[in-house]
Amino acid sequence: MQVIDPDKNNEPIFSDGVALADVVKDYKQWTKVSKEIVLPPNATYNQRIKVFLWRSGAASPVYLDDLTIKVLE
Repeated sequence: MQVIDPDKNNEPIFSDGVALADVVKDYKQWTKVSKEIVLPPNATYNQRIKVFLWRSGAASPVYLDDLTIKVLE
């Protein structure tokens, strides 16, 4: 997950993620993965959140389904 600033050429101002190898033990089946991410205090309403999968050494595809993002204040 990244927060990017469109006013600064989409420069990332924050990033965090989940290392799948740490939480998924049985590949080739759906596994619920969750993580609480606290945004930095300098995040603003005009910045964008990007969510993506990154598994550079994978021999097979990884899929994302039923993504939920909740804002807690």
